[in-house]
Amino acid sequence: MEAVNKIIKHTLKTKLEERKGNWPEELPKVMWSYKTTPRSTTGETPFMLTYGYEAMVPVEVSTGSLRRDRYTEEDAEVNQMLHLDLLEEARENSQLRFAAYQQRAARYYNKKERDSC
Repeated sequence: MEAVNKIIKHTLKTKLEERKGNWPEELPKVMWSYKTTPRSTTGETPFMLTYGYEAMVPVEVSTGSLRRDRYTEEDAEVNQMLHLDLLEEARENSQLRFAAYQQRAARYYNKKERDSC
């Protein structure tokens, strides 16, 4: 959780320097960007791991996209059930990728330690 807060604080600081401290307007944008950016450790976005599908970016909503233009209520219900069925698998895959990332990081750290002795 501390790493998440660190990323959000850094992003807010960067945005606030550009916008002269207008944090109430910038916070939702920062949170949206955090939730919809894939993590290198899992290969997925936090939004995907929470809801089971990728978020529609605001530009898609306002200007349209194939995904939005072909939307039907019936298809949405079917797709939602399908995505929910696959969500557990996506979470398991992201856990495996995270474990592999941790192993690589540990090997790198241990190699550095051995080399410095």
